[in-house]
Amino acid sequence: MKSAGRPNVILIIVDALRKDYAGPLEARLERLGFVSYENAIAAAAWTIPSHASMFSGLYPLFHGVYERYNMDVTMAKIEESGEWFTRRLSTMGYETFFVSANPFLHTLGRSHFNRFYAPPLRCPVEWIAGKQSMNLSELKRRYNVTGGLGLLKAFISSRKFALLIDLVLKKLLGRRMVNRVYMLYLLPALYLRAGANRWPLDKGASEIIRSLDGLLGAAAEGVPKLLFINMMEVHEPYSRMESREDSHLHIMHNLRTGRLNHELARLWQRRYPQHVDCATERVLELMEVLRQRGAFDSSLIIVAGDHGQLLGEHGRLGHGFFLYDELLRVPLCIRYPSPVRASIAGSRPGFVSLTRLKPLVMELVERGQVNDSLLYSDTVFAEHHGLRNPPGDPGNETQEDAIREIEKYRIAIYHRGFRGIFNVADWRFDEIASCQPGEVVTAEAEAQMKSHIVRFLKAAVLPGTAVAKL
Repeated sequence: MKSAGRPNVILIIVDALRKDYAGPLEARLERLGFVSYENAIAAAAWTIPSHASMFSGLYPLFHGVYERYNMDVTMAKIEESGEWFTRRLSTMGYETFFVSANPFLHTLGRSHFNRFYAPPLRCPVEWIAGKQSMNLSELKRRYNVTGGLGLLKAFISSRKFALLIDLVLKKLLGRRMVNRVYMLYLLPALYLRAGANRWPLDKGASEIIRSLDGLLGAAAEGVPKLLFINMMEVHEPYSRMESREDSHLHIMHNLRTGRLNHELARLWQRRYPQHVDCATERVLELMEVLRQRGAFDSSLIIVAGDHGQLLGEHGRLGHGFFLYDELLRVPLCIRYPSPVRASIAGSRPGFVSLTRLKPLVMELVERGQVNDSLLYSDTVFAEHHGLRNPPGDPGNETQEDAIREIEKYRIAIYHRGFRGIFNVADWRFDEIASCQPGEVVTAEAEAQMKSHIVRFLKAAVLPGTAVAKL
């Protein structure tokens, strides 16, 4: 995997890893020569818009890949985007690799990378609960389905009769009941296979590591590489008896009612650190593969979280619907290639938006040198645009009000030691606090933050306005 001239670029995302649990990973990487950045902020609280921001260098409002009811629209936006550094590097002669067990990113991988690899889902229940729903979304997109008759024709044309039966059963009996039937039917296989591959503690990373050596070994010699890896080990579910769809149902119930499943929260709180430890070991194994392939010292290697995870804080579970610190503060560790001239200050006052990864990569690739001060800003943002999937029948007026409140567009702002969540729909701050305990939020600080919010929104409606330096 040695490159001629330009450095390899390796981006490893540990999905759902929050900053306050990442200390062991950061410490191990620092011993390998990585620089750890303290105030890294994700641009969104869930996977797809956060990745789009990392690759495009833009916030979700500007690249258009954000939550909305019809997920196919989001996927289309991914395919249409042309400003991502993945494509820039491809036009510069880079061979680009996408490796991920996360099915939500597969459209991204097929659209933006030369070579695509997704390890197989190992858990039978996870396969049925997750894979079927992704197949249905892909079917609708491929056949441009409109209405029930169009969907039926698509099933017949594609001959996906098992998927049709699954959909009919879930309509008649309900998703949860059908998943329970599947689980009981496949219970022996579930335990055998989960015991063999440690699912859900290991959600594909071991398979990725086993395959990566051969994947890189078959690559062209002397051609620089862009390698993107997404690891799902820290993402829910955290129990063998819980599918991803089960987790989603618990999260949706929490959104509708505001009631926390305390037993599930305690389970997540116990298991989450174990999953972080597993991900840490897998990342270090990846480093060893890169070392053996001669790519470790000569590559720009970035390890980061794309968003965090709520484990019962604020009475919530999961991610994707709020803008709390636990969802937006993520680890960011970077190892700069040894042949490149690099001016590295490391941690300093200010914040680092993950949108700044694109200019960092491009400066290194195009100019052969880098200064990490371009990562920092006094002001960074994150966004929540609403719900990406209808949460089902709310049940009563109180729950309907709760859902409408969550659907409002909000912007999180981190500015010179303060953080706030601005409710754009109601044109007010939901909250403002200091990042330093005991520091008072002044009227001047609030006015400055609101001024930056206004500039951010104006930049979205004024073509040609510079966004990167906001």
